[in-house]
Amino acid sequence: MKGSLLFALVIGLALACQQEKTTSVGTTTDPNDQASKQERNKRIVLARMHGFETGNVDSVIRAENTVVDFIDRREGSIPKKGIQNARAGLLQLMRAFPDYKGTNFMAVAEGDDVLVYGEWSGTWKNDFLGQKATGKFFKTNDVAILKLNSEGKV
Repeated sequence: MKGSLLFALVIGLALACQQEKTTSVGTTTDPNDQASKQERNKRIVLARMHGFETGNVDSVIRAENTVVDFIDRREGSIPKKGIQNARAGLLQLMRAFPDYKGTNFMAVAEGDDVLVYGEWSGTWKNDFLGQKATGKFFKTNDVAILKLNSEGKV
């Protein structure tokens, strides 16, 4: 069921990206400008996500590609406000799962939002958020949605 909903969401976003955008007064925006902005946003987000393939936290959350008031709203955790807090939370996650990786990323953009699908895996080797490590390996698929500003910062 979850996989079907994810598939439907990805297809819906892909189809929505193909439709021409209109403004509130009914005039058509330049599809080339919108398309180039969406392609730029996908490149920025995918470059961040590829840091997970190598375990490079610095390439995932950097000041030059992240707004100062960034909020990381990861499912199951308290939102982390600010670049340093988000980076600290990510480091904590990667200490608990030292082999934590994301691979096979696919991005779909609509306006300022970029949806990124990826395959995630890792082994729970160290305690995390007050819970004892299990030593178990996991592998799952997940989607992240990131919003970029006009400067291309998340």
